[in-house]
Amino acid sequence: MVEPQDPDSAGKRWDLRVLAEDRADWPWFRPGIRIKVLWERDGETVALLAYDPGAAAPWHEHAGEEEIMVLEGFQEDAQGNYGPGSYIVNKAGSKHTVSSPGGCLVWIHWRQPVRFL
Repeated sequence: MVEPQDPDSAGKRWDLRVLAEDRADWPWFRPGIRIKVLWERDGETVALLAYDPGAAAPWHEHAGEEEIMVLEGFQEDAQGNYGPGSYIVNKAGSKHTVSSPGGCLVWIHWRQPVRFL
């Protein structure tokens, strides 16, 4: 695994499988959801989120587009249930809640920060 020393450097590379092995040490994003920020600049963020079984992100609004790729487990919202390999795009202005009854790991890209309601 290669992890850059300078968080603003270009050409970043990670082995997501190796990073995910250490998820118990990641900081809490919300109760039951840990976060590993991979890249962040001017409100735009790319991260991994690890949901404990039964964890949920409360009702929130997207100021900018959000992209999600489910890597492990299943994530669900009012639109459906998404397993490994699922790619979801939530438009700017959309609102929803997200849960994972069995736990999951997702890659996420926020164009702008989310606002919890």
